[in-house]
Amino acid sequence: MNEKTRGIVLIILSSLLFALMVVAVKYASDHTLYEKLFFRAIVGLIAISIILWKRKISIKAHSPWLMFFRCFFGFAGTVLYFNSLKYLGMGISVTINKTSPFFVMIFAYLFLHEKLNKYKIISLLIAILGVVIIMKPSGDFNIWAALGGLLGAMGAGAAYTIIRELKKSDKPLVIIFYFFLYSLIVTLPMIIKNGIQIHSNSDFIWLVMIGVFAVTAQICMTYAYHHAPASELAIYSYMNVVFSTILGVILFKEFVPLSGLIGIALILVAGYINFIGNKSKMIN
Repeated sequence: MNEKTRGIVLIILSSLLFALMVVAVKYASDHTLYEKLFFRAIVGLIAISIILWKRKISIKAHSPWLMFFRCFFGFAGTVLYFNSLKYLGMGISVTINKTSPFFVMIFAYLFLHEKLNKYKIISLLIAILGVVIIMKPSGDFNIWAALGGLLGAMGAGAAYTIIRELKKSDKPLVIIFYFFLYSLIVTLPMIIKNGIQIHSNSDFIWLVMIGVFAVTAQICMTYAYHHAPASELAIYSYMNVVFSTILGVILFKEFVPLSGLIGIALILVAGYINFIGNKSKMIN
């Protein structure tokens, strides 16, 4: 197996694990948002800390303010994403969240002075059309949850943009460590105040699995980008949408309306066009 193939396998595995994290979030729906976020943080922090300790990697943040804002926007995005999962189907919610790369384009253009080529502009317009179709109010569709999910994608996009700069000074595992640490610090006061309501063993298992799936997905994604350039792997991360839609239909009997399927398809097409644009830029 060559390096590129390893990278593809790892990024697809990461996409599946992120979809399974969403399954765990849905099964833990009786628990509060901060309980889910707390378990995600504590499990992730323990796992990453063990890896950093074994590899003797320093946790010193070389760009503390950038690290703080990466954590702030990333956590805000996760809060809004988890909240949207409570009201929207898995496929729709995950698809809206996967618009974050298009926000990265915008933020990178505004703040990092990266150029927008014709492929990026076309993919951005198609992605916007896809979101508009998905969010078109109809029936009992929760437009406010969808808007919250879109804001969550914007927060994730801001976080990913900051990570582009952070990678120049800090190791990826250290960035993940501080994200989980920040999440733990923010959710801990609510846990201390209200406690954790565990009604059964399955409750506890699903809460723990949110963290397990999240951290293993992060690790797989991190190592995937060690084996191949991001421009060659980005398209495969959209398998998260496919996995989530299928799991939502099978496990939760979720119905995806025609408008939702069209919107999902458009966003996937937009991702592919952006991928082709990055590939052609590499060739040129």
